[in-house]
Amino acid sequence: IERVLARLLALTTPLPKLKAEVKTYAAQLLEPDAPHNRPPHTRPPHARLSDNRPGDIAQAMMDLGATICTPKRPNCLLCPWQEDCAAKRQGIEETLPRRAPKKPKPERQGTVWWLENEKGEVLMHRRPEKGLLGGMMMLPSAGWDPDNDSTLRDILPQDWTPLAGSVVHVFTHFRLTLKVECLTLTPLTLTPPTDAPPRFEPPAAHIWVHPKDFHDTALPSVMRKVVTHVLG
Repeated sequence: IERVLARLLALTTPLPKLKAEVKTYAAQLLEPDAPHNRPPHTRPPHARLSDNRPGDIAQAMMDLGATICTPKRPNCLLCPWQEDCAAKRQGIEETLPRRAPKKPKPERQGTVWWLENEKGEVLMHRRPEKGLLGGMMMLPSAGWDPDNDSTLRDILPQDWTPLAGSVVHVFTHFRLTLKVECLTLTPLTLTPPTDAPPRFEPPAAHIWVHPKDFHDTALPSVMRKVVTHVLG
């Protein structure tokens, strides 16, 4: 009904504001004798409607929208309302109803750390069961999800190697851009001299996973993109 009325009356109001206008016009169609705020010349034609069976027009408009006044390439030549259709007269029937432009998603940026041990295994952790990506395996990261920021960079302040480029992933409510930094633990890192910081131990809830086992690991799409970015 919204589509048919939008074309019949050449309503250029974008959705969803159009829905409010359509309700007013629909009321005028279904209850032509009821008082309405719109001046008579802006009201849709309803002289041919029966006051005894107002539901017929609603069904007819739904059928019209399903068979003739279709979303794309409406078949105006078969439409019984083509002479009354303002959109047809203006040649804009294929552009209506207009959709409101999509709002840009909020942007988030973060860093993800690819840490390998001497066996080629990569450090990962499981996210909390509740919340975004709940229960899935992740590479340590920070900057984009404050409740789950990793402290790995503080534990290992060595010179990490930034990887060229970035990983972009679009979630339902935001767009995420991740920079990747890599570090391989050397024997010196694993067994430091006595005057060096203690041997690295993975933080709680972190495990080592070999890349050959990634296909059996519950990695979300964003982390699989990171894996592809690192391994090619």
